[in-house]
Amino acid sequence: MLYICYGAKKSGSTLAYNLTRGVLEAAGEPQILIPAELRGERQRIGGLNVVGALRPEILVAAEIFVPRDRIVALRTHASPTRYLLPLLMEGRAQAQVTIRDPRDLALSLLDVAEKQNALGLSRRDDLIAQRGAVSATLERLSVNVGMMSAWADMPGALVLDYEQTAFDPRLSIASICRQLGIAVPEEQFDAVFAQAATDPRGKKNVAAPRRHRREMAPEDQRLVLDRFPEFYERFYPGADVDVDDSDRNEDRVGSPADRAAAYRETLVEKMRDRLAASAAKTGRPMRSAEAEIDRVLERRAQQRRDKIAKKEADLAERYGDAASTISSAAMSQNRVARAKAVAAAALSEDWRAHLVDDLSEEEAREQEERIDAARLRAIELVNAAMAPKTGD
Repeated sequence: MLYICYGAKKSGSTLAYNLTRGVLEAAGEPQILIPAELRGERQRIGGLNVVGALRPEILVAAEIFVPRDRIVALRTHASPTRYLLPLLMEGRAQAQVTIRDPRDLALSLLDVAEKQNALGLSRRDDLIAQRGAVSATLERLSVNVGMMSAWADMPGALVLDYEQTAFDPRLSIASICRQLGIAVPEEQFDAVFAQAATDPRGKKNVAAPRRHRREMAPEDQRLVLDRFPEFYERFYPGADVDVDDSDRNEDRVGSPADRAAAYRETLVEKMRDRLAASAAKTGRPMRSAEAEIDRVLERRAQQRRDKIAKKEADLAERYGDAASTISSAAMSQNRVARAKAVAAAALSEDWRAHLVDDLSEEEAREQEERIDAARLRAIELVNAAMAPKTGD
């Protein structure tokens, strides 16, 4: 069975996924690594079952690869697709969604954007970093809130709150066990969490509870609360502006440029300590920490540029194939305008979900044929992955 763990970025999804893996292993369910090519990934990511998009061929391939009597956790930031519904409704998969107060999500987004900006890395969060304001995160928050809600709507989905998982993990561990019908002795709960929290593949930011109480101004809290009233009513009923001046964190005082400069200085100091230790050990002259940081940051920036260029090329290739497939179906009744609109939607990872829903009998049959073809392609991928490699 597939256990799909979703969480928006900076919602504590990595911790929740690592905790889930630990729970499963403690319950006698050692995790199987699904080959990257079956998950639609071009490379392995730290030995984790990361899934970039829940396309039908990926779901089928994963289901074929994982024995029916085993439970394997998959991690994703992708939106749920209609191809996932049959698996959930038939008990062939289960879902978990990590949620977090959007106010704390906003603070984490600001932290990451400012650090990336300080490192000179080009990314889509530059505007957030430059403005340094909660209002600059609202667009990203809207996407995250919509995705968290959509996953929570999935049949049987387990909703885990970040605060609980991070600061009262025993409750989350017990919830995971109940959902999956597995047992882990309570005396092992603390060890399971300790292993998940210290996993080097985790991305720890500030890791503080309810940060908005100490770091977000009342007017910014109100801005977020008023923007997502339905989300708060559903998951955080009674939420209101909450400021704790007794333990107020002043880390966010100053402009984004000031905070970025302070972060860079921290990096320089750490580099200076490393270079001093190296010079003392080798007897060689100590290099400039500032110059070394500049060299490291330029290398990272170039790696980022190369990654973006590769991603753009991959999207262009995928867009061409998807647009051709969708257009051929949508144009079966000569609806050229609709074909162009639907083809544009092919840029998204879950482009199949954008197919027109008012299909004629012929179009519906063609769509089913494409799904069947995806299943066959998935089986081919599984067979290729499991076949002995030449030279082995």
